[in-house]
Amino acid sequence: MEASNIRLLDMDLEIEKFGWKEVTSPFIKDPSSSTFHAEGLFSEEIFGQIGSPERILNCGYINLNTEVLHPQIYINLIRLKRAYGDIMAGTSKAIFNKDAGDFEIVGNEVKGADTGFSFFMEHFLELKFNKTNSTKRTQRINTIERYKEKCIYDSIIVIPAGNRDMNVEDEDSRPDEINKLYMGLLNYVGSMPVKIPASMIILYDNPRFAIQRKVNDIYNYIFNIFEGKGGLLQRKFGSRNLALGTRNVVSSPIMSAPSPTSPQYFKPGEIKLPLFQVLKANKPIITHHISVAFFNYLFQQQNKAMLIDPKDLTNNYREISIDEYNLFNTSDGVGKLINLFMDREFRELPAVCQGSDKKNYYLYLVFDNGEDLYIFNNLKEFKENFKHPYIEYDESKVRPITWIELFYIAAFSACDQQPGVATRYPVIVYGSTVPNKAHLISTPESRMVKLHDVINTTEYTLPHYPIFNTGYVDSMSIHPGNLKGFNADHDGDVMCYDSVLTDEAKTEIRNHMDSNAWWISPNNDFTLVDTDLINLQVYNMTKN
Repeated sequence: MEASNIRLLDMDLEIEKFGWKEVTSPFIKDPSSSTFHAEGLFSEEIFGQIGSPERILNCGYINLNTEVLHPQIYINLIRLKRAYGDIMAGTSKAIFNKDAGDFEIVGNEVKGADTGFSFFMEHFLELKFNKTNSTKRTQRINTIERYKEKCIYDSIIVIPAGNRDMNVEDEDSRPDEINKLYMGLLNYVGSMPVKIPASMIILYDNPRFAIQRKVNDIYNYIFNIFEGKGGLLQRKFGSRNLALGTRNVVSSPIMSAPSPTSPQYFKPGEIKLPLFQVLKANKPIITHHISVAFFNYLFQQQNKAMLIDPKDLTNNYREISIDEYNLFNTSDGVGKLINLFMDREFRELPAVCQGSDKKNYYLYLVFDNGEDLYIFNNLKEFKENFKHPYIEYDESKVRPITWIELFYIAAFSACDQQPGVATRYPVIVYGSTVPNKAHLISTPESRMVKLHDVINTTEYTLPHYPIFNTGYVDSMSIHPGNLKGFNADHDGDVMCYDSVLTDEAKTEIRNHMDSNAWWISPNNDFTLVDTDLINLQVYNMTKN
C-alpha cells in the first residue's frame, strides 16, 4: 500500500472536509413523481443536478448505524486465519486467549466459549499476530497493525451518481450492480436502531455481519473495476497505449545493397519498417502529404474531380458524390483508405475514384521504363511535352498508378528517415528501447527508380520502389547490431515502434544520434555489438 501511496480513508474527516450529504433511502424515485428521491441514491440535492459537473464529482455517504471493519482489513484477517470469519459469522465458537492475543476455536461444551460479530469486535484491538518468513503474511500483518485504531467504520462512501446514473424518463431503466448493492445495504441499515443498548448488541449480530458482508461486496465490486490488466488503472494509467503507436513481428533484414553509400543500404541507426506500419504510425503526416501531393490537384470542387477514363485514358472533370469527395479530402476518409491497405488484394489495384455514374476512374497515370518513373494526370500533355536525352516515349509503358505506389511515394517523401523509438518489452537492459530512423520498405524484391512528378515538378530517388507480384513486407527488421540489446532472435519476437512527430522531439533524437552517447552506453560499452546470431548476419550480408 505504501509503494503506491494508498492509505485507508479517514471517513469522518472526508465527510466533513467535502461536506458530503447522507443517503438514507433505498428508493430511486419519489412515489408521487418521476423525479429522483431527495434522500436516495440518485438524489439531485445530494449529488448535483443531472448533467452538471458536480454529479460526477460529489460523493454521498451511508450511516451504517453500527461499526464494521474496513473491507481490506477484513480480507487480510480472513487470509491470515479463516477461523476469524467463522467466528464473525457465528458458525464457530472460540475463547479469547489474552496471553496469546488470539482466538482459539473450541467446542460448544467449553465454558466461556462465545461466537458472533460482537464477540470478535470486542477483542479485535487485542489481537496479536505472529510473523513468519512469508512476505505476504508480513505485509498483511503490517497493514492491520498500522490501521488497527482507524479501520473501524460507522459509515461508507457512495460514489458520485454521475458514474452510475439511470435515465429517469426510461421506465425500463434498471439500476446496475453497484446500485443494487447500495440498496441492499440501505435495507440492512434500516433494520438497525440508531443506538443499540450494550445489553442488546448481541441480538443484532446477524444484521451487523450482513452489513459487513454488504460493505465488503461494494468494496470488491469497485476494486475489481481497477484490478488486473483489464482494470481501469492499468488500462488508463498503466498501459503502454500510445496514440499512433504500432506493434509488429521482428524478422531478419536483407542486408545486401550496391554500396554503403546507396540509399538501399541498411545503416546502423535505422529500422526497416513496412509500408503499412509507416502509414499507421504517421497517419497525420501521411494524410497531409498525400492530400498536398496528389488529391488537392484532382479534387478542387466538391462535386467534380479531374479523373481519367480507363477506356481511352483521357482526363476530364467527372461528377462525384459528396461521400466520394470526403473519402479523398478528409482525415477520416484518408484513414479509411489506409485501413483498406491492410487487404493485400487492394494494394496492387489501380488507384480509382468512383464517379456519380458508378464507374471507376483512374486518379493518375505513370510512365515506367524500369529506372525512371513519371507521374501525370493528362496523357495528351505528357506526350506532347515529353523530352529526355536517352529515354524514348513508349505508350506500352503507360499504366494507371496503383495504391501501393501512391502510398509508397507519399510515405517515402514524408516519412523516410523519420525519427522514432523502437522498444522491446519488458525493458530490462540498456538497449531495450532505442531511437532510430525509419528505413521504409515495400516488397521483398524492390528496385531503385528516379521519380519525375510532372504535377508538382519534383524529382528524387526512391530506393525501394515496389515490384508487383513478389509479395509484401509486413514485418519490421532491426539492425543486427541492435539484436543483443533488444534480446531478439527472430523466433516470433514482437516489438513496438513509435514515430516521433514534433519538431522538438525530432531534433532531440537527431542530436542524440549524432553524439557519442548513442554509440557508448552509460556502462562504457558499445551500444551496437555482435550477437550470437553472427552466422545469420553473415548469411544475410553475403547471400546475394
